Amino acid sequence: MTQLNFIEGEIRNYQERIAHLRDVAAGLRRFPEEDPFEDGEVLSFQKTFIEGGRVYDYVILRCNNGLWYTSGPQRGATPRTWHEIVDFMATGVEGPIVRVKIWETAF
Repeated sequence: MTQLNFIEGEIRNYQERIAHLRDVAAGLRRFPEEDPFEDGEVLSFQKTFIEGGRVYDYVILRCNNGLWYTSGPQRGATPRTWHEIVDFMATGVEGPIVRVKIWETAF
């Protein structure tokens, strides 16, 4: 490998990294800086994971402590701040984020 080949490869790597960072920044800009939701509100969305392309449905609940609880095997019972939730939704959430506003009695 010549010095020129190495440098061109490094340039490609940096360009890919910059493109990725721009995508993440665009995803983060979708959300307000401060949490606009009230305690008890619920959001629902689908997230696609790059690894394997799997799509999962998520539901998140804002509890009376101002923290969010997320469905899913790795996020379940751990309380998350609004910023942590935004970080999670910033990539892989392309479709709508649905705000649940109407509750019906199930039984």
